[in-house]
Amino acid sequence: MALVIRPARKSDASDLMDFVCTIARTDSRSILTTLEEFQSLTLEKEEAWIASFENHPGKILLVAELAGKIVGMIDCAASPYKRRSHIAVFGMSVSNQVRRQGVGTALLQAVIAWAKANPQIEKLELNVYTENTGAHALYKKLGFQDEHISRKATKFATGDYADNIVMGLLLTP
Repeated sequence: MALVIRPARKSDASDLMDFVCTIARTDSRSILTTLEEFQSLTLEKEEAWIASFENHPGKILLVAELAGKIVGMIDCAASPYKRRSHIAVFGMSVSNQVRRQGVGTALLQAVIAWAKANPQIEKLELNVYTENTGAHALYKKLGFQDEHISRKATKFATGDYADNIVMGLLLTP
């Protein structure tokens, strides 16, 4: 099976909703959004979110497909604030079944290539939970550097917290 990385389309809305709900249900500590927040989405809202990336120079939304099934996604957007508009922040999710098989690497390499070709973007930034050692290793492998730790950055329904590592990749000297 060949992995396909492509821009998301409005016709992906239902499949993307199913994908993120599955991630939230099976691996809720790996993402910021809760299952309840995802379940409150409507098809129309998801289609509008996808459409917000189309023809926008500072945003990109990609999906990873295996055998026609979405197994990963990455969204990346430049800051809307003028003084930070040179920085794009991304979030990525990969299905548990295909982790450590190159899907995350392929998605991230596509976003890095997009950012390098975009004259507006000078830096990519992300947050990763300190406990997510696999993702942290992937980001480091692709050149991201730890910038700082944000303590108690995320509070879970159980009352416990996760610290985030803020990482960055400078695309210009």
